[in-house]
Amino acid sequence: MARIWSRVREVLPERHIIVRVDARVRYVTLRTGTQVSALAVLAAFVGWAGFATVDRTQRAEIIATQQGTIGTLERERQRLNGMLAAERAHYSNATSEIERQYGELRRLLATRGELESEHSATQLRLAEVESNYQRTQTATVDLDREVNALNQRLKSRLAANRLVEQRLTEMASALAGATSGKQQETEIRRNQSSRLSAMQAALAETTDNVLTLRRTLNDRERELGSVASARDLAKSEANRLALQMGILRNDLGTARNSNIDLRRRLAATADALTNTFAGQMQAEQRGSTLAGLVDNLENRLEDVRANQLVLLQGVGERARRNIGSLTRTLEQTGVPVDKMLAAVVSERMGQGGPLIETAIDAPEDSFEHVVGTLEQDLTRWEHMQVLLERIPLARPTMTGYISSKFGRRKDPINGRRSVHKGIDIAAPPRTPVYSTAPGIVTFADWNGAYGRMVEVDHGAGFVTRYGHLRSITVKVGDRVAFHDEVGRMGSSGRSTGSHVHYEVEFEGGLVNPEQFLKAGLHVFKVEDAKG
Repeated sequence: MARIWSRVREVLPERHIIVRVDARVRYVTLRTGTQVSALAVLAAFVGWAGFATVDRTQRAEIIATQQGTIGTLERERQRLNGMLAAERAHYSNATSEIERQYGELRRLLATRGELESEHSATQLRLAEVESNYQRTQTATVDLDREVNALNQRLKSRLAANRLVEQRLTEMASALAGATSGKQQETEIRRNQSSRLSAMQAALAETTDNVLTLRRTLNDRERELGSVASARDLAKSEANRLALQMGILRNDLGTARNSNIDLRRRLAATADALTNTFAGQMQAEQRGSTLAGLVDNLENRLEDVRANQLVLLQGVGERARRNIGSLTRTLEQTGVPVDKMLAAVVSERMGQGGPLIETAIDAPEDSFEHVVGTLEQDLTRWEHMQVLLERIPLARPTMTGYISSKFGRRKDPINGRRSVHKGIDIAAPPRTPVYSTAPGIVTFADWNGAYGRMVEVDHGAGFVTRYGHLRSITVKVGDRVAFHDEVGRMGSSGRSTGSHVHYEVEFEGGLVNPEQFLKAGLHVFKVEDAKG
């Protein structure tokens, strides 16, 4: 251990600094322990900055990965919900199709009953028509027989009438031959007259009988005509009934074919119902499986959300702890932290995107509230990190001491009361002067009482000035990083010796740089996210 300490003392020997104040010369001893402490503080600050950056990046990647997993599970759940809705729609369509086919089946059964009843009625009518046709045939045969008998009787009557006419002709010729012997034959004439009267009476009777027979024959002929017309009508009715019978037989065949087709359709419908029922069962099984899968995914999603909630709550707690510690540290600068953060926010332009509000009003133990709160905390932490990059918390020199503080003082040249706008850090000439934060050089030249001066704009409202330099190593427009050299210490301008006049300006107003230096000593002690 002694060897190591001797080695350290060789590298960092004890240094003596000559300080001249009001014509008095003093010596300031910079011991090896002090130098080691300063280097340790610087190393701790650099290590903390690197570790915080890496840890923040890793934490952001973990959160992004978890959010991607949640999004994937949410999309999978939506896809499964869509599949379940499609299966339910298919089941509903199948049920509607079954109801429609059942209605069609009932209609076909009703049609079949109507056709069967109409077929029975048609068969009854056909039997009745056939019976009427048989009766008509029998009546026609009887009429034919009676007409034939009447014709025979008429023929016999006509033959008798011809015999009577022959006898009358003979008697007339005999009467004409006997005219010459009237007197002889007067008696014969009387006898013949009486006989002629009798024969005329018989002829009249026969004529009456012939007329009666003719009337009877005419009546029979009319009856025969009516019977013939009835027979023709019966034949036409029989033909019509036969045609209708053929049509009915065709309808019956069509009905039988329809019944066969109906049976086939019923069988197909039964098969379809069976298949639909099987499909329905499969759909229900698939729906149950999908519902179980959805429940499983939802449970897994809830587990993931619970794990995420625990993780986010831990991250949020650490972020709030770090924010609180860093806030208390930055409050030592004397500048309101919210005012500095507002300057950072106003500087970060060019942002946008859709508005997705976080549910801060949700219950405190809900995932949405935790995410919304964490989003706000991380945003504030990000702004504070940007602020740490802009705010000048380091010393502008590695050596030296504060020879004059900020505020009212006795002027070192004329001894009058005056206002000192910065602090003076005394050190040997040519001591390097560094930029206390990254920024852009806005002035690098002689500036009256300041002598050679460098002004650096760090953004977010912060500007630092380095005066009384011996030389300037930057030019206007240069972008300097943290701890880049901007010049060498000297005593140019209104100065009594080698030192650097260091000013810090925030939004146009000068602030005490010493408070920023004190805050910088505590920044390196802020706990990181792993706390």
